[in-house]
Amino acid sequence: MSLSNQHSISQCFQFFMIASLIMGCAQAQMESSDSLTGPVSSQSNSGVNTATVVNGSISSCELIQLDEPLPDSILNSTQVQVSGSVVAKDGIIPEFIGIDQEMIPVINGRFDTTVHRLSGSHTMVVNCVDYQVERAFKVEPGSIRIVVTSPETATFLSNHSASIVVSGYIENYQMGTTLTLNNMPITLDANGQFHTQYDPYNGLNHLDFVASIDTQEVDTRHSILYGQLDPFGDESQSKLAVDIRQTAFDKLSTAIEQHLSDDLLEDMIEPYMGRNGDIELHEIRYDKLEVDFMPDHDRIRVRLRIHDFGIKVTYHYFAGRIRGWANVDTAEVEVDLKMRLTSDGNYDLELEDPSVDLDGFDLDLDDIYSIAEGLVQPLVLDLGRDALIDVLDTLVIEELLNADLLNQPLDLLGHQTTMKLALTELKLTPEGVTALANAGVDPFPPVKELPGIWTAGSNTLSEGGNGDAIARMSVDIFNRLAAHAVRGGLLDQDLAELLGEDESIASRLSIAVLATLTQSDLLSTFSATAPVHIRTEALMQPVLQVIDAPMVGLSAALGGLRLNLSSPDNSGKDITWAVLELSGILKVYPTFENGQFKLSIDLTPRVEVIDTPLMPLNENAFEDFLETILTGLSNGVLNDQVTDAFEFAGVDLFGLSLTDARLNFDSAHPDFLSFAVDIGMR
Repeated sequence: MSLSNQHSISQCFQFFMIASLIMGCAQAQMESSDSLTGPVSSQSNSGVNTATVVNGSISSCELIQLDEPLPDSILNSTQVQVSGSVVAKDGIIPEFIGIDQEMIPVINGRFDTTVHRLSGSHTMVVNCVDYQVERAFKVEPGSIRIVVTSPETATFLSNHSASIVVSGYIENYQMGTTLTLNNMPITLDANGQFHTQYDPYNGLNHLDFVASIDTQEVDTRHSILYGQLDPFGDESQSKLAVDIRQTAFDKLSTAIEQHLSDDLLEDMIEPYMGRNGDIELHEIRYDKLEVDFMPDHDRIRVRLRIHDFGIKVTYHYFAGRIRGWANVDTAEVEVDLKMRLTSDGNYDLELEDPSVDLDGFDLDLDDIYSIAEGLVQPLVLDLGRDALIDVLDTLVIEELLNADLLNQPLDLLGHQTTMKLALTELKLTPEGVTALANAGVDPFPPVKELPGIWTAGSNTLSEGGNGDAIARMSVDIFNRLAAHAVRGGLLDQDLAELLGEDESIASRLSIAVLATLTQSDLLSTFSATAPVHIRTEALMQPVLQVIDAPMVGLSAALGGLRLNLSSPDNSGKDITWAVLELSGILKVYPTFENGQFKLSIDLTPRVEVIDTPLMPLNENAFEDFLETILTGLSNGVLNDQVTDAFEFAGVDLFGLSLTDARLNFDSAHPDFLSFAVDIGMR
């Protein structure tokens, strides 16, 4: 073999080795997690045409910089963040790039999106016209989580729409995951997303989601308020009816008879005592008196009888004075009591058609002046009639008006307000009086905005019952009170201060106990004795309805009540370490004891961890623990607080007060709470 041939073979061998090295490098590059490919056609390997026309020219890419996901990264979520930038040729930036056959917008040269990938190994292809990048990564998802994007919790929806859209996705979705909404199955797409219709009902709706895969099961709740929302200040839906029966008027008569004394009766006619022209009245005496209230059509006939009634008189004349007693066997005064509505929803009382009958009148003057009795008697009669009519006016008109029956003070969680009634109709019959009214409360100063007051909206009054008086109250009276309380911030409380009154509960709400319970590192930030502040924040009003089991009462559906837990760290700075949401049912049972209403409560809470901004917590154990704590409150501190908050002031009318009260439930009118009361002397 010649040297030239040997040289040629050597050159070929070197060329072959260099070519092999180049091919090996190229193959290694192709097998790596991040592959760069030179110019390709506008139809990329992924099958997505990303050619974009900008200002009449076709854009192209010189480089794709893929920031996320990192090469060969292991991701613990099925929601993969993809971001990066594009360097364009000739300064023409494309409007879109392709990510595994999906068009993603490019804004100012950057792209940022989230794609769903199942558990396992993946190679993502990102291409732009004539350039593409391949990126390998692995998905090893953690626990599944339900994310509801619509509707948000504490959403208010008017009843103008028949159904609402419910949508969201399963974070860390895996094939085989199932989802239910209020125990009904919901279809999930290949990426774990869901989109369905929900038909809400009037009131507080709890959307309860449960997702499960293998041994995992998670749940979440979103609460929405659906129905009629009235503007604040509009009290037209809060109906109240009060029936006052004849038995109540009979007891009122007895109360007046027992209430009046000689001194009190003398005080009533005091304007007539002393000298009035020629006649001077000194004192009165009587054996007994009777008062009768007789309801009739459009009026109440009132009769006052005074037996063995006497007035000591002096007659002054030009030559001196004459003294004696004016005696009446029975003095009887009758008037018509007219009740009229006023333009401001109040009532006005007037006495009409008075008549006075002085049966057996006898003027007994000093013996030597008995001849003057015929002259003095007409003067005494006229003065006596005026005085007795004035007594009846004072008894009926002033006492009933001063009782202020239409405005009752309320103490709600330490805040004072007044329940106000605006009369709309008065009916007087021989059986009694029926008053119809709209009920409202003086609003608390608002600290937050609400879209309106949710009301049941029922206007049909329930039937009455047996008792001296029967009140039929729309449950919307309580719904309005609840809305005003939320708007005024009355439900935004430091719950820890309330719980602190119970030492057994307070001892269980310590950082030392909670750190162990939640399997967290709370003690690295807080001392073992650091206090736990639980601040409540009401996002929506409770919805109240009448219930009849196990006894008649009110049920308050709760939702959107946030619990923010915080503690001071070692530097004294208060740090929030958990945010929870409380929902459930609060049942309130009114009972009548010692002349006033008392309230007992039964709370069935549901607690859900919404956020743990400081560190992960064992959420299930934490939720179960707090539910146990809150359930125990119904027999302790919270029961006392609610009872004290809702003590209604009694009406003081001639010493009368409530002696008994019975709550009734009318299934034909479920939005009305009816209770019958009996009255008597204290």
